[in-house]
Amino acid sequence: NEIAHRAGLDKSSVLLRDPSWGDDPHEPDLAARYRAIADQFIERKVDGVFVMPQFILPGQCVSTTSAIVDEFHASGMAVVLIDNDVTQYPKRSRFDLVGIDNFGAGYILAEHFIKQNCQKIDFLGFDAPHPNQQARIAGYVRAMEVHGLKFDPAGIHYGDLHSSDFVIEILRRRKPQAVLVISDFRAASVLRFALNAGIKVPEDLRIGSFDDLPMAGHLSVPLTTIRQPAADIGTVAYQLMLQRIAHP
Repeated sequence: NEIAHRAGLDKSSVLLRDPSWGDDPHEPDLAARYRAIADQFIERKVDGVFVMPQFILPGQCVSTTSAIVDEFHASGMAVVLIDNDVTQYPKRSRFDLVGIDNFGAGYILAEHFIKQNCQKIDFLGFDAPHPNQQARIAGYVRAMEVHGLKFDPAGIHYGDLHSSDFVIEILRRRKPQAVLVISDFRAASVLRFALNAGIKVPEDLRIGSFDDLPMAGHLSVPLTTIRQPAADIGTVAYQLMLQRIAHP
């Protein structure tokens, strides 16, 4: 919305082509769908493309989006990535990227719970190890080390956070004092599963996450969450696009 607003002020046009928002990143035809959109943009000779890359699947080093981003670049288009990179953390691609400091976010959230006297803190993430998630995990691990807490690799869990069986098995087996969850949307499920299982929040378990979605403050127990300033990200991305078009 912010990118479209900024473009409108400049009498520019934003073409919205997002074939996969919310879809399964394992979908076999996803690359072909992206390719069709890329061909349209290249044929229309657009000046620049904003890309929110697809997740990097387990066992892969680059996103499904990587090939078309390279093709945009080869066609002379400016490319600005939003929120995520197309290559695995800690590597960085050559493209401009606008988003929050995910390492710092993981560090700050973990440190917050450490200061609440939590010593056993686990991390719940997607099964797809996308760059933002790995950066947040790295920040969480660093906070544990800085504060003299022993980091246990078994405290990082990848899987379906909308599965009560998966989540409850972890909480009952590990008995963490706090969990960092990859997003508010998933944290809402974790909260519900914990309460349904008789785990009191925050007395028995503290839950923190990332995004600060509007729903975060309206749950039965409001979430502790790291805000992503979406409008500011959009503003900076648009300004950066103009700079990159002017100075390739």
